[in-house]
Amino acid sequence: MNSDRVVSIIVFHAVSCSCVLAQTATSPNAFNELRTVISTGPTYGGPLRPGAASSKPYAHMEFLVTGEKQIAGSFITDAEGQFRISLPEGHYAVGTKRKSKLGGRGPFEVDVVARQMTKVEWSCDSGMR
Repeated sequence: MNSDRVVSIIVFHAVSCSCVLAQTATSPNAFNELRTVISTGPTYGGPLRPGAASSKPYAHMEFLVTGEKQIAGSFITDAEGQFRISLPEGHYAVGTKRKSKLGGRGPFEVDVVARQMTKVEWSCDSGMR
């Protein structure tokens, strides 16, 4: 290959990559983020004890995010029961991937607004009594 052709190919790829990056940065989904903290409780059976934590982070649990017609995504909470996910603007239901006979683990309803971060806190029932 001659050097002019190599330079042309490099310039073409650089311009192509710049266009892809610009489209990604300005896409309507770029700033629509859902952040939440999910806890579970009670953490022990019996009556509440003064000074004892009645809930804890719902750590390492998998959740599905469902839009109006289909699954929009999934996530696993971190050790602190937190997660974040980018979604298109819209109304969603969020619930555990594995269904529980106990209930109380979703679906939780949430509206994601364009170019905003939506923060929510949800509590799940541990089933302990």
